[in-house]
Amino acid sequence: MEPCLPLIKPLYIIALMICLFITGGFNSAQANDLHLLLITDKSNKIQPLSKDEMRRLFLGMPVYRNGNKLKAAINRSDEMCYQIFLQYILGMSHKRYVHTMVSSLYRNGIKTPPIFTSPEKIIEHIHTEPYSVTYIFKHNLSKFNNLNVVQEIWVSRTP
Repeated sequence: MEPCLPLIKPLYIIALMICLFITGGFNSAQANDLHLLLITDKSNKIQPLSKDEMRRLFLGMPVYRNGNKLKAAINRSDEMCYQIFLQYILGMSHKRYVHTMVSSLYRNGIKTPPIFTSPEKIIEHIHTEPYSVTYIFKHNLSKFNNLNVVQEIWVSRTP
């Protein structure tokens, strides 16, 4: 039996963040805070989601806004962004998320949202798939055009 196994991932993320700040991995504009944003295409007018709605959406369950079904897209282009999303928004590790999604598929036929490992591909998906949403860090937002920020979903406050 391995004690403290659930603490390994959060500690890894915290250690990674500390190392990046110490070594200057972030430029001065990003050194203060990290902001995780929920985004969609500029043409989609989506009202902010509750934490429960966000959790259900990214677990493959239906969530509606203005009579339209929202579609989640998993952003794996930035591992730190993905891990923070899992830990603080969904409240689970990657292993637990995969287990939950496989279980949901076999029990209820709920499919895992599409997973993207390239920032360009996920943004292309957001633009072509109506009412699709994903998450990115705020400092990456300026790299892409025609995006609508639905809401800020997490902030890392530095001392």
